[in-house]
Amino acid sequence: MSKLNLSKSLYVKGLQCPKALWLAKYQPELRTPPDSNRLALFQEGHEVGHWAQKLFPGGRHIDLEADTIPHRLKLTQDAIAAGEETLYEATFQYNSILVMVDILHCGPRGWELIEVKGSTGEKPVFHHDLALQAYVLQGAGLTIKNYFLAHLNPNYVRQDKLELHKLFTLVNLTTRVAELQHDILANIEIFRSVLKEADTPNIKIGPQCTQPYDCDFIHFCWKDVPTPSVFSLSGLQLDEKFNLYHRGITHLRDIPETLLRTDRQRKQLQSEKSNTQFLDRDGIQAFLKTLHYPLYFLDFEAFQLPIPLYKDTKPYQQVAFQYSVHLQSGPGAPIEHRCFLAMPGEDPRPQLAENLVKDIPTNACILTYNANYEKSVLKQLAYIFPKHADHLNQLHHQVLDLMPPFQAQHIYTRAMNGSFSIKSILPALVPELNYQHLHIQDGQGAARAYAKISQLTSDTERNSLKDHLLEYCKMDTLAMVKLVEYLNSIV
Repeated sequence: MSKLNLSKSLYVKGLQCPKALWLAKYQPELRTPPDSNRLALFQEGHEVGHWAQKLFPGGRHIDLEADTIPHRLKLTQDAIAAGEETLYEATFQYNSILVMVDILHCGPRGWELIEVKGSTGEKPVFHHDLALQAYVLQGAGLTIKNYFLAHLNPNYVRQDKLELHKLFTLVNLTTRVAELQHDILANIEIFRSVLKEADTPNIKIGPQCTQPYDCDFIHFCWKDVPTPSVFSLSGLQLDEKFNLYHRGITHLRDIPETLLRTDRQRKQLQSEKSNTQFLDRDGIQAFLKTLHYPLYFLDFEAFQLPIPLYKDTKPYQQVAFQYSVHLQSGPGAPIEHRCFLAMPGEDPRPQLAENLVKDIPTNACILTYNANYEKSVLKQLAYIFPKHADHLNQLHHQVLDLMPPFQAQHIYTRAMNGSFSIKSILPALVPELNYQHLHIQDGQGAARAYAKISQLTSDTERNSLKDHLLEYCKMDTLAMVKLVEYLNSIV
């Protein structure tokens, strides 16, 4: 196969960065394998595509009938000639460019092409995606009346049944597709010129490394970026960081102090250069005085899916399935722990709310890290379950945030590397406590593990995964306990 051949995915890659296109063709072994989070996104995309097909039911799955591209090309032409009205993954090739169409439907006014995306809105890259398909299909001899983008409706709230025509928004982009045809021809010429080069294109790292997608080759292209680098500096726009980097200011300590604008940045740079620890006892004491007993440390784990599973949920809405609570009834009292993990395979919220109002009294001082999330969960639960609304709303009012004293750098050390996330703060201040030994190490991993439980047939494996989930969520609240203990110890 010629190295000048293109596909829809390669074209989009070239739009983002011609160097990535060249590497994909000539040095694909340098690609970073997709991690579990990206694989989960791929799976979600397939699921969204599956549901979108139900908007145009009864279609023929070209991709399921043939394994090779030549066979799919032939099946597509045969299906069109036979009068088939709806095709999924219809395959076309023109000018050595291959595209597979999500949904091709022949309506009363002629053929319509529907590109399905799992996002909740339009993006410029989607327009170019459709425009390339238009170029290929027109070249292949098929006249398309309308080009549509089907994306998820962010305002759709599921009721008892899923209403697909409300879940998806169809945007007619026919005019925009026509406007972009000149760009398509120009880009094809540019990309093929790049692919004729013998050496890797000399393109510096930049915003294109993560926009509109994380590049597969980012680890290769960023291999010479030091740690910590100029990109670690807090409070500086990304384009400004790239400007410094390309001026030769690569390491954090190399940044001239004259370029710093905030006290936060000055603290970070000084700490990096001299390993200075900054401590504002008055600020920490002021924060600690806002706490009262009984003191409850709360953390939720949640999943978010593109297709809402339960009543009163939206696409990508956070659905809490687990919580951990550490509590202390008074000064010097022992720390207790309570937790809840919903049964997989059913709506987790009713039992979660039921247990939550039993485990946390309305007079509690509830401490969370980055409180907006926990407050949003409590607010949603109060709306959905009126019988618990008064209790849950009171809990909502009692929530305090542990993040501000760290965000304000009342305590700052070099090890925090400019971050105030709990996973950066904890190892810097409480090094004996960390997430590294845990089977699950982040919220996305917890959501995937919860989804996996219902797929397992072995009770031993199911129970093991449940234990891992409980252990991870428990660590989140224990971390807050230890951080408060640390703050108390230094004032």
